[in-house]
Amino acid sequence: MAREFDAVDDTISLGAAAVLQITGDITVACYCYRVGGSEGHILGCYESASPFIGWAVARAQDIEIGADTFKYWSDGNGAWRRANTAVGTTFEHRAVVVSGTGAGAGTFYLNGATDGTFTQTAPGSFTGTKRIGSRSDATRFWDGGLAHLAVWNIALSAVE
Repeated sequence: MAREFDAVDDTISLGAAAVLQITGDITVACYCYRVGGSEGHILGCYESASPFIGWAVARAQDIEIGADTFKYWSDGNGAWRRANTAVGTTFEHRAVVVSGTGAGAGTFYLNGATDGTFTQTAPGSFTGTKRIGSRSDATRFWDGGLAHLAVWNIALSAVE
């Protein structure tokens, strides 16, 4: 089922959601599209203050990392990693897969095709509130649609 988010106050709290305290391999996938021009978080599972423990998936606004791109955060590296292609204005399938707990390998996918690779260390365990449609502190709201959001604590293959 698709859900619209308005970039103002739409968010879904998942509570502490221990199942999302992922500190190893991870796959996050969803169908999404953007509407406005602001940065928005699809899934916020990290502290909103330094040292930003945890992980997140969002759409970038920052010009230095590529405006409107799909991005992944892990405190293990302390930096956002981004896909090559801007998030579209119609539904598209997006995924990010990270494998390995040391200097792990990450891959972004757009509609099943590779859309960028990166190196990333596994995130720390964030025990606070996780949210769909915003950061964990209910800021930086998603502006657009989301459907079929899924998270696995394994690194799925391209075929999967």
